[in-house]
Amino acid sequence: MRHFNHADGAEDADIHNSGKLFCRGQPGARDASFQVFYCGINIGGLFGPLLTGWLAQRYNYHVGFMAAGMLMIIGLLSYAVGRRFILKNADDRLKDVIAKPAHPLGKQDYYRTTAATLACCIAGICAVLWLDPTTISYVLLALTVAVAGFLMWTMFRSPLVTAAERIKVRKFLPIFVCSVVYWCLQSQIYGVLAVYSEQRLNREVFGFLVPAAWTQSLNPLFILLFSPMLAAFFLRYSKFSPHNRTLTSIGVIIAGAGMFLLLPFTGTGPGSTPFLILGGTILLMTMGELFIGPVAMAAAGTHAPRAFNTRFSALYFLTMAIGSSLAGALSTFYDPNSPAGETFYLAVVGIAPVALGAVLLMRARMRRA
Repeated sequence: MRHFNHADGAEDADIHNSGKLFCRGQPGARDASFQVFYCGINIGGLFGPLLTGWLAQRYNYHVGFMAAGMLMIIGLLSYAVGRRFILKNADDRLKDVIAKPAHPLGKQDYYRTTAATLACCIAGICAVLWLDPTTISYVLLALTVAVAGFLMWTMFRSPLVTAAERIKVRKFLPIFVCSVVYWCLQSQIYGVLAVYSEQRLNREVFGFLVPAAWTQSLNPLFILLFSPMLAAFFLRYSKFSPHNRTLTSIGVIIAGAGMFLLLPFTGTGPGSTPFLILGGTILLMTMGELFIGPVAMAAAGTHAPRAFNTRFSALYFLTMAIGSSLAGALSTFYDPNSPAGETFYLAVVGIAPVALGAVLLMRARMRRA
């Protein structure tokens, strides 16, 4: 699968061809498939807060959390049943990729992995019991960055990775950085913006008071609305679509710009920020996410060295962990009681991703020149 206007020529064609096993057919099918997949996983994100928020408000939080737990159990059962069906109807090559790991764990490796997992769980419990939230956020940030760095280092040093594959790994780094920055920005919705909304937001829309929990459904709602459109676009205009590094750069610019909508309302009184302003901020963040989340997922599969396919996917999901930890660390500088401090915080959180995206776009343009 080739995007004919890729700046890096034949090497990027090889990157796209490596994904043919999973997405055969017309160009752009892989990018469109990940948009549809991303749309699917956000269905729960839409209805979860609506259901649990309504139950918590009508009854109590115990009922809301119980419903969430029961739905997760149903999801696991559906996966167990559906996985057998998928494997039964898949071709032999796909069955081998899914069912047979490239590097199965030996007995000793299995014991070491189990012991390390238990040690991490115990350390996490101890950290929650003994450390304050601010310290925990910095510890988690350091650990997630260290794990990501270790995974990268092992791939660059491994004799199983060819020189061409190392080039592909290096080309994934800008996508990795954009993904980290985006997830840091998106995590503000559940932290800083939650506090901001509590103190500034007017939740009344056309005479209807929007339940606070429902604001968490805005992001998945927008994804469900716009993801199919992007999927259709990738299928129809794949020959002219930008490279995935360009798409992720555009994504962080759009997402960062969403924070600017809140700046005119910083430091104001209760109920001073219209609900539609918060909706606009989350809309721009969501549009940025659609240029980053599905695109980075697809890129993780096509940039991965053959010997580390699964590990490379884990590397992508580490961007969420790093971004969330970074958001937690940054949120310690947010002071809703200081108008100047609140303005400065929201401005910096918005400007940083916009500047990063602009620099990466200029770098890509200079390479094409």
